[in-house]
Amino acid sequence: MKITPELIKKYYAGHCNKLEHKAIESWLKSSESEMSFPSDLVVKKAEQEIWKSLSSDIQTTNRWARISTMKKGIGLVAASIALLIGFVIFQNINKQSIITYKTLAGEFETVKLPDGTLVYLNVGSILEIPKAFTNKTRKVFLVGEAYFEVAKDTLKPFIIETKNTKTEVLGTKFNLSAYPSEATSLTLNEGKVAFSTNNPNKKERLIIKPNEQVILDEGKLKKMVVNPERYKGWINNDLFLEGSVSHVFQKLERHFDTKIKISNAS
Repeated sequence: MKITPELIKKYYAGHCNKLEHKAIESWLKSSESEMSFPSDLVVKKAEQEIWKSLSSDIQTTNRWARISTMKKGIGLVAASIALLIGFVIFQNINKQSIITYKTLAGEFETVKLPDGTLVYLNVGSILEIPKAFTNKTRKVFLVGEAYFEVAKDTLKPFIIETKNTKTEVLGTKFNLSAYPSEATSLTLNEGKVAFSTNNPNKKERLIIKPNEQVILDEGKLKKMVVNPERYKGWINNDLFLEGSVSHVFQKLERHFDTKIKISNAS
């Protein structure tokens, strides 16, 4: 398979199939990559594209995983477009050491962040945080579900990125659910939250108040009044179940780390 700049960019964006991914990995380990010097024009273009991508923030945990595996190739930065792209991303991320918390099905974890914020991480979830909040914002990345008790800091907003949304707060308590196969939802207990979509073509932003819930479903934000205590019950091993039967069973399977077999669909 011919290794092209387009294929390399596709690799770092996480869009390669298994065959393409294997070809790129083999190429990076070979001496051929060391002879693939890009032109100044290609380098400049690649840098511009990467920084543009970084400015909109990383949106998938897979990219974080790929970044962590690139350390061995950093010494060949000047040798290939692939390593140039990797170096630019790695340099940006490496400014702050990233810590990853991960729970499996049936597992829970409580995390205290450097600023004093408490995060209760639900089953099957991933939380990415910096080792220290040294920037103008306190930014973390979430896949799954977590209940946040954010320490107040009016000078440094707290931002939670998920694949499809961004939550901005100063100091508040809320539950955020962002499992990949489900609609993303935020339920507010205290304070005030700005909740927005990450869709560059159709950005929406809502201000959420206590006892309100916002759901991102099929690309649209919907807000409603709810009892927020029901949505944080999982912290005490209490589940509030609603929706379709398949959704309820999916939640039970994840919570209790078990498989439910439906013998009669009706």
